[in-house]
Amino acid sequence: MSGKNNKKENEEIKKGELSIEIDNLFPILKKWMYSERDIFLRELIANSHDAIKKLQNLTRFGEYDQTIEAQIIVEVDKEKGTLTVSDNGLGMTEDEISRYINQVAFSGVNDFVKKYMDKDEKDITIGFFGVGFYSSFMVSKEVEIQTSSYRNDSEPVKWNCEGTPSFKMEKGTRNKTGTDVILHIDDENSDLLDKNTVKNIIKKHCKFLPIPIKMDDELLNDPEPLWLKSPASVEEEDYQKFYRDLYNTYQNPHFWVHLNIDYPFDLKGILYFPKLGHEMETPQEQIKIYCNHMFVTDHSKELVPEFMTLLQGALDSPDIPLNISRSMLQRDSVVIKIGQLIVSQVAKELKGIHRDDQKRYEEIWKDIDPVVKYGCMQDEKFYKKMKDDLIFKTNQGGITTLKDYMDRNEEKNAELIFYSTDEIKQKSYLNLLKENDLEALIMDSVIDPHFIQFLEQAEGNIRFTRVDSDISRFIQKTNDEDAEIPGNKSNMPKSKKKTADEKEKIKELFKKYIENEGLNVEVEELKTDRIPGIIVIEELMRRFEDMSKLTKTQVFGYNPQHVLVINSRNQVIKNLLKLYRGRKKDREARMEALCRTVYDMALLGQGKLQGEKLTEFLDRTEEIMKKFSEL
Repeated sequence: MSGKNNKKENEEIKKGELSIEIDNLFPILKKWMYSERDIFLRELIANSHDAIKKLQNLTRFGEYDQTIEAQIIVEVDKEKGTLTVSDNGLGMTEDEISRYINQVAFSGVNDFVKKYMDKDEKDITIGFFGVGFYSSFMVSKEVEIQTSSYRNDSEPVKWNCEGTPSFKMEKGTRNKTGTDVILHIDDENSDLLDKNTVKNIIKKHCKFLPIPIKMDDELLNDPEPLWLKSPASVEEEDYQKFYRDLYNTYQNPHFWVHLNIDYPFDLKGILYFPKLGHEMETPQEQIKIYCNHMFVTDHSKELVPEFMTLLQGALDSPDIPLNISRSMLQRDSVVIKIGQLIVSQVAKELKGIHRDDQKRYEEIWKDIDPVVKYGCMQDEKFYKKMKDDLIFKTNQGGITTLKDYMDRNEEKNAELIFYSTDEIKQKSYLNLLKENDLEALIMDSVIDPHFIQFLEQAEGNIRFTRVDSDISRFIQKTNDEDAEIPGNKSNMPKSKKKTADEKEKIKELFKKYIENEGLNVEVEELKTDRIPGIIVIEELMRRFEDMSKLTKTQVFGYNPQHVLVINSRNQVIKNLLKLYRGRKKDREARMEALCRTVYDMALLGQGKLQGEKLTEFLDRTEEIMKKFSEL
């Protein structure tokens, strides 16, 4: 504008009505957007960022000849009750304010009211509305704009609105190019007059904005986040420091994945696998998602598969809309592809660590074990990538993959895989295996019972059996080639007949003294003479039992029974037979004590001796000790 008439017109105060379809926009904002309150500051800073970027582009194109030190200044004046966001961007003319501020094209406001009037506040996001600048009325009783355009033929403008459709516009007082947005904070949001509160909001939503943001000369953001750098130029300590700063923690992560993807979408970021306090404990803070460096959400459960929700870090993509809701995240095709890519990149990183640094991989595995296994069960592609990198501890003290285990034990076990769920409780069984040069995998993670069944189904040609489920491998084989005819003892050699009779008598004694009608007793000559008896549960029945405990319900058709296998080579069992044949007065009491103690010790080895039965065992053991200590 030029000339005296224009100057005179500019000095006048202009009044008008905001061009919106309904006049209750501001109450709607205050009521329905309160759960997303902090977004107002993100929106104002985003506008300032855009204004500065546009002015920088004009400078680059030769349309503006002044050099600026780009920055956004946030000020809090508690006495005046104001919060101000200032920038040195391109500013606005009077016409531009009329176009961009006064004529708000809220064609969807009525639809919004109808759709969300009955919704819970937490389900509403400002993204449905696209209000931008007008989100400032969520926290203000009055909003003022002081702006001066980069155009030489314009004058500064002041715009003012008190939270109604009415506004005032007059000549402004700003003498430098740029814009001040001054919020007069309402009583309900007086906490926004606390500088630390405002700083925390900025650090959350604008931490990585590429324009410096300052308050009281303090830089509040990192304009050059680590994910923009080439992975080859970043040191290990840089990655660790970035993680510690991002989550305000003193701990370092296990490993990280630096993403720098240009196709089929633009995605940059760094993902971390944190150290966990407890098995499968999900960190409270998840992946932080950004759009063009502006914070969008930390509800990454909608971005990554369930088994990857343990991941932390930051992802930045312009392909993720800034104002996107959780439900929109779940449906967005780009978001789905990003989730798939993340899974693939994590698998690639883990395989690389396993290949290049096996010792570090084994250390990491202690935390990632259940996560990787759960991921294999949830994602077939992930399983195919990771199957050769699943590692297991063995009873021989080493670490092995499933493939290496099968190759080493092919001749001994064929397709059979021994495993233990508790090294302490199943120690006697593991010792038996070791004595017989047999190898077992230690699978004691909470997820392993399910993972075992998954592996059997996925591979099809392998079968797992717990070390206390199959006793046939430990039975002493006889060199006597005389065939035994079942049920016809008259055809047996004398030595075999005697052995069969002794086994039958041992079985009768245990059945008699233990008094458990459901107990199955078998007598075998094991390859060791150290163990008097062990409990064996058939693998399928044991899995039913585990399922029953897990679901706290009785599995249909399952009758929980176990087999007591008595070792006829053990000296205690041989002494039991001597007692039976002898004539000692207290032989009945002795035989009963021996039978019950052998059984209780076998139960103890399985962790099944509890309550009164355990007390009885301890009392009986004390009596035996007293007799042995008598002089």
